[in-house]
Amino acid sequence: MKTNRMIIALICLVLPALIRTLWFFQGSYTRSEPVATPDYSQIELQTLPLSTPVVLEITASRADSSRPVVLLDIGHDNMFSVSEIEPFIEAVTDLKAEIRVNDDPTMLAQMLKDVDAYVVIAPTLPFEIEERDAINKFVARGGRLLVITDPTRDMSYYGYVFGDTAAKLQSVNIANTLLEAYQIAFAEDYLYDMVENEANFRNIILTDFAQDVLTKNLNQVIFYSAHSIRTQAKALITVSETTYSSLTDVGSNHPVSARAADEQVVALGDMTFMTRPYVQVADNQLLVRNLARWLSGEKRQRNLHDFPYLFTRPVVLLLPKDVTLDQDMLGMVNTAQKFLNASNLSLRLNDKPLEGYDLLIASTYQQSQAKELQLYLGAFALEFSAGKGAQDSNREAMALTATPQSTPETVNPALTPTPAIETEEATDTLRDKTGIKQTVTIPGMGRFSLNGIGLILFSPGNEQNTLILLASSEESLNDLSLLLIEEDLSDCLIQENIAVCPVTRESKNNSSGD
Repeated sequence: MKTNRMIIALICLVLPALIRTLWFFQGSYTRSEPVATPDYSQIELQTLPLSTPVVLEITASRADSSRPVVLLDIGHDNMFSVSEIEPFIEAVTDLKAEIRVNDDPTMLAQMLKDVDAYVVIAPTLPFEIEERDAINKFVARGGRLLVITDPTRDMSYYGYVFGDTAAKLQSVNIANTLLEAYQIAFAEDYLYDMVENEANFRNIILTDFAQDVLTKNLNQVIFYSAHSIRTQAKALITVSETTYSSLTDVGSNHPVSARAADEQVVALGDMTFMTRPYVQVADNQLLVRNLARWLSGEKRQRNLHDFPYLFTRPVVLLLPKDVTLDQDMLGMVNTAQKFLNASNLSLRLNDKPLEGYDLLIASTYQQSQAKELQLYLGAFALEFSAGKGAQDSNREAMALTATPQSTPETVNPALTPTPAIETEEATDTLRDKTGIKQTVTIPGMGRFSLNGIGLILFSPGNEQNTLILLASSEESLNDLSLLLIEEDLSDCLIQENIAVCPVTRESKNNSSGD
């Protein structure tokens, strides 16, 4: 009995599965017609457009001291490595420019004084207010700024781990703080084209270029996942109408590169195009070369706000033939030599300027009236004349300099040096025949007594930079030159390329006492 029950239970278990199997699998399937397959011989696989050959460009005529310097930022948790952008680095160095890197944000303001271009790629650590101010002043002094973002490099690893802080660390937001003053802003998107692309809808093909040195000879460039740009400035590269933004999914002629600030600021929405192997596609390599050529252009003209990096060539100290080097003058020469050594520049003494050399002139106020020196002083429109007593004239100068003329930068605008209490013998050299103390009137700054006051005048030029030190005596000239080696003009009133400085201990004491 038990055996029969087991057999019945087994049949009930197996029979449904057997019925389903016989119902659905009724023998083997044989297709009546052969399977249609593609005609592989007629299929044309998409091939990548090869990069336009670029002739190696080397500028061999530059001396080391006149090489442009490009500063690369790696101090803001930038989402790239220097080895990734090797094609870009090679393009810059081929042009005999120097590449420096800054990994210390606290040194940025100082380093920008001695460079000609600054490159920021995919930063994920915010720039402090002081850094942004230093960058804006750098651009105002003629510096070139390149800012690059990339949708694939938009967030730091810290942001991935701590999601709540990710929004604060997005590269686009940080880059936009640098570009705000120039009416350029990256959108937090990526661009895609479903109609025409390079093997992937995010690999957009670009053929719309504005006429510019950065787009010279470009026919086709491919960006690999690019941000769009909103700008009132000049759009350099624009996408086609079939290219959409991931923010709106609407086609429009979005810019992916723009240029502003008298062509000194450039923004790019993709960095992948300058990495290997993508740099070898289409005209990407040519675009990299154009960027390198722009960044490695002529050295920008320096001004006193770039102190102490004023000279770009070896320096001649101009000394008339009849001048005898005494103790004070020799001290000034030694001080100037130490100042130049810090910048790896040499000093040469000569009685006239030399081609290929920058120029340093040190003179007393009396000597400055000589015809030879007037050739260099004429550009500053200084007016030397007899005036009121020393303290009265400097009080008037303070009133005149309370609202100086508009300049890119003004250091210590409230500080007006007060003259020293000098001996009668010293002040006699600064009196006219009537016994009235002499003054100097500086356009936009006011009138100053010459007692205890030194002037630093800087005249930049493509062929020669000229620095002039003026003081009441050779001893004061020595004191004034010490400011150079101390790299400290904090006690000076600076406007553009003129600095008014207290040059004796007495004058500084009196200034602090007032």
